[in-house]
Amino acid sequence: MIKTGVYGMIRMLFWMVPPEVQTHGGRYLGLIVACFGVVTLFIGTVQALKQHDAKRLHAYHSIGQMGYILLAIGSAQWFVLNDNPLLNTLAVLALVGGLYHAVNHVLFKGLLFLCTGSVQYATGTKDLDRLGGLLKLMPITALVSAIASASIAGIPGFSGFISKWAIVSSGLLGGKSAGLIVLFAVIALMTSTITLASYVKFFGMSFTAAGIEWTRGNGVREVGVLMLLPMSLIAALCLVQGFFPLFFVGLFMQVFAVSAGSLVQPLFVDPATAASLAQSWAGVSLTLAPNSHPVAFVMPLVLLAVLCVAGLFAAWLRRAGGAEQRQAPVWLCGYQTLNGANSYTSSHIYTAFKNFMWWTGGNVRRGAR
Repeated sequence: MIKTGVYGMIRMLFWMVPPEVQTHGGRYLGLIVACFGVVTLFIGTVQALKQHDAKRLHAYHSIGQMGYILLAIGSAQWFVLNDNPLLNTLAVLALVGGLYHAVNHVLFKGLLFLCTGSVQYATGTKDLDRLGGLLKLMPITALVSAIASASIAGIPGFSGFISKWAIVSSGLLGGKSAGLIVLFAVIALMTSTITLASYVKFFGMSFTAAGIEWTRGNGVREVGVLMLLPMSLIAALCLVQGFFPLFFVGLFMQVFAVSAGSLVQPLFVDPATAASLAQSWAGVSLTLAPNSHPVAFVMPLVLLAVLCVAGLFAAWLRRAGGAEQRQAPVWLCGYQTLNGANSYTSSHIYTAFKNFMWWTGGNVRRGAR
C-alpha cells in the first residue's frame, strides 16, 4: 500500500506538472522532494535502531526505505530539468534505482515480517530483549532472516544493494553539477550503515545471542512447512534480484520507454541511454560519456566467484598446517552461570549512539539509555 504513494509521486512529477512550471523552477520541486526523502530516510532509520519490538523495528525501517525512494524520485526530477547531459543520464539511473528499490522493498520487508511472525508464533514473543539462541532451534527461519536482513542492509549480492547503489551513486557522480544532491547522497550512504547495525541487532538478538533458554523454556521448535515455504520462495527471489539485476533493470528501462507523455520518456527511448546503462550476465555498468570507462557498476556473479575462491583457499589454508582441532568450554567472562541477570539484551546494544540521537525522539526503553 505504501508503494501507491510512490506511483502517485512519479505520475505527478513526470506527467502532471505543467510545462510552464517545469520551465520556471520545476527542478526545485524535485529538490524539495529529495530533501523530504533524505530527512525521512535518516529519521526513520535512526528510530528503527532504537526499537526492541521486532515488528516496530521493521515498520520504522519501512519509513526509512521509502525515504530512499523519495530521494531517487526528487533527484531524478532535478536532474532531468537541467540541460547538462551528464545529469540527464544520472536522472535515468536515479529513476531506475528508485523503482527497483520499491520492488525490492516489497520482497525483503515482507520476508522480514513473515520471519518475525514465525518467531512470534514459535516463541510467543517478538520482544528482542526476550529472544536469542534461535539459530539451533529454528535454522531455516534463521537462514531466510539472514537473507532478508542482508537485503535491506544493502549487502552486495542481495536484492537491496544495486538499487541503493544506483540511488546513492546517481547523486555522488553528479559532482559540482549536482549541488545539494551530493550531500543528500552522502547522508543516504551513511544512513545505510545504521540500517546494517539495526539488522545486526535484529538477527543477533533473535538468533545468535543467548536468552531464549530461560525466557521461553524448551518448547520452541521450527515452524511448519506451510509457513516455511512462502518465506523460502521470497528469500530465493531476493537472491535472484541480487545476482541477476539485468532482468529488472531492463524491465524498468522498458517501463519508462513505453509510457507515453512523460517528461523522461525521450531519455529512455534514446539509444545512447541504453548504451550508457548496459545490462549483461556479469551485472550492470554505467558509462557517463562516449568512449569512456564505466564509472559505476555491479557484478554480483563475479563477486560470488571471488567469495567461492576465497572460501576454498581458506579451507585449504586451514588444513595445510596439519593442526588438530579441539573443543573446550566457553569462558563466561567470570560468570559461572549464564542467565537473564547477566545477559546483554537488545535494549542495551548501541546505547551510546541512541543517547547521542536523543533529539530524534522515539520510544527508547526506560533504563536502556
